[in-house]
Amino acid sequence: MELSADTALLLWDGRSYCERCVSDAWPGAIEFARTHVALEDRLGVESVRQGWRFVRNAVVSSFLGSAAFVPILPIAEVILGIGIADVLAVTLGTLFGTGFWVSIAATKKWAFPRIVHIEDGLVSVSSPSGRQVCALADCTWFRGRVRHDRNGFRLTDGPAIIIQRPGRLREACARDPESCAIWAGFLSLAGVSRTKDRTGRVDLF
Repeated sequence: MELSADTALLLWDGRSYCERCVSDAWPGAIEFARTHVALEDRLGVESVRQGWRFVRNAVVSSFLGSAAFVPILPIAEVILGIGIADVLAVTLGTLFGTGFWVSIAATKKWAFPRIVHIEDGLVSVSSPSGRQVCALADCTWFRGRVRHDRNGFRLTDGPAIIIQRPGRLREACARDPESCAIWAGFLSLAGVSRTKDRTGRVDLF
C-alpha cells in the first residue's frame, strides 16, 4: 500500500510506516517518533558499579606485588638488610595496587560514555576511543539482564535490550522499562531478527 505524506512516519531504519502500525508498536510511539530523528542510548560512567570487587582486586594486586618480590627477598635481606628489604617489598606491593587503580581510571576515560545510535538503517557505536558502524539489518537482538560491559566493568543490574552486532559484539541499550518498550517495539516493527531472550545475566564481552 502506498503511504501518503500525512499518514507515513519515517523511522530510524530509513523506512516509512503507517501511523497505525507505529502506534501499535509501543505506547506513545507516534509522538516519540515525530520528535526523535534517531534512536539513541547512552551508557555513562555513572552506570558502573564500583562495589567491593574493585577493592578486593586492588588488595589482591597489592599482595601479588609483594609476593613477586618474595623469591629474591632472602638475597635482598642479605644485601640491603632485613628492614630495608621488607619496606621495599611492601612498597612494590603498594605500587602494584596503585597501578591497578590507575589502569581502571584510564580505561574508564576511553570507554565511557558509550553511545549506541540508530539512524537511516545504520547502527553506530561511539566512545572516546572511536566509532564503529554497521547495518541494522545485520544485527540481532534479545532481552536480557546486563552484568558486565565489554570492558569488564560491572554495571548496575537490570533488564536491557541487547543488540548483537556482526562479530558477536554486544551492546546493552534501554536499561529502564520505558526505553525497553521503545527499543523492543521499534526493532520488532523494523523486522530486526530476534534471538532467544536470556533469563540469566548477560556479559557483553
